[in-house]
Amino acid sequence: MMTLTEVSPEVEGNENYLKVNTKEENVISICGVTVFILPENRAEVEARMLEIPGLEIHGASDEGKLVVTIETPSYRGTGDAVTQLQKLEGILSIAMIYQHAEALDEESLNDEKQIGNANTTQLENNPESK
Repeated sequence: MMTLTEVSPEVEGNENYLKVNTKEENVISICGVTVFILPENRAEVEARMLEIPGLEIHGASDEGKLVVTIETPSYRGTGDAVTQLQKLEGILSIAMIYQHAEALDEESLNDEKQIGNANTTQLENNPESK
C-alpha cells in the first residue's frame, strides 16, 4: 500500500485527491514517453537511450518519433530517467504520455529488479530497430 502524506489545504476534504509520498522506494513506477529525434541520428541516439536504466524502446517511425517506456522501482528513479532522457544529445523533445505507480510487496520487488536487468537486450535483438 502506498504511503500517503498530508494533503495541501486547497484540496482538503476532496475525496478524489490523494497526495502520494514520492520518496517511497517499494513501488513499480512506469511511464510511457514519446521521444522525437532527428532520423539520421537514430542508431546513435537509440544506443545512448538504452544506457538509461529501465528504458525500453518499443517502436519508431521513419520521421524520428520513438515510443518508449521507463520502468523503475521508485518515483525518483523514473524522474531521474526522464531527466537523463531530456538531456541526451540528439533528443529534440519528449512528451510524457502516461505514468502509473503502485506499491510492491517484497516478492514482486525482487521480480521487477530481475526484469529490469534484461531490458537492454531487447532492442539489440530487434532487426527493425537498426
